[in-house]
Amino acid sequence: AMMLEFLKTNCSRENSTYLLRRNAGETSLQLLDVTSLSRQRHRKWIYWLAMISMRFAMRLEKLVEENTRSGDEVLEREYRQKNRSLLENALELLHELADMGGGTHETIC
Repeated sequence: AMMLEFLKTNCSRENSTYLLRRNAGETSLQLLDVTSLSRQRHRKWIYWLAMISMRFAMRLEKLVEENTRSGDEVLEREYRQKNRSLLENALELLHELADMGGGTHETIC
């Protein structure tokens, strides 16, 4: 109940994307406004957003594999479309990073 109230209070901007993050072994949480991060156009945030998109796509791919057994073609198609969108977003961000002169991860931190 406290978590829901916290999210209602802090996730209040329309058309914004938020990420709730907790490090392994810790009890504290971080709430990140992904929309604000993407507007900053710093190389480290662009890289971070590209990697998050890639990770979500990889996790979604596992869901697609699990649902191929269920036979729900509509759901499978929706998952594939979302997966494609995440991968395209990651690729666009990495192209933007390359255009900014970014190279490997170590050079942009």
